[in-house]
Amino acid sequence: MVCFILMVVVSAGQSAKSQRREPPRIGIVQNPDEFDGAGCRLQLPSDYNKGNDRTVFVSNVDDEAVMNIDDIDVWMHRVALNAGGSRKGSHSVDRYKKDDIEVDVDFVVTKRCHPDDENCEVTWFDALITVKRGQLKRTVSTKGICGS
Repeated sequence: MVCFILMVVVSAGQSAKSQRREPPRIGIVQNPDEFDGAGCRLQLPSDYNKGNDRTVFVSNVDDEAVMNIDDIDVWMHRVALNAGGSRKGSHSVDRYKKDDIEVDVDFVVTKRCHPDDENCEVTWFDALITVKRGQLKRTVSTKGICGS
């Protein structure tokens, strides 16, 4: 009986270690509506083109963001910002962190509102999201909007 319990404990430990040797998995945020108002919403290109609500990254103006990493919605705080311009083609990078997870979002402006459209308050982006845990990382291409 003791031998069996020891084998289960050792087996569980090996399973946890093997998971940490794999790059983080990026999934769909389970509760994106907990962020309301101004911020960013990024989707996989296939979801963006379908016009559905499946997001992989959501942020707000309070420097908070959420992503689904390894099947868990992870709330993070922005720790760095390298702001570019607001013109089409401009590039900026936001960095978010939570415990041992670090996320870089590399934004490129793809479209701006027409200057005469006073009701438009969004900017469209292509973005590369890189999720790092230690030396392991995974990068996904996304599309989305930021604004209110």
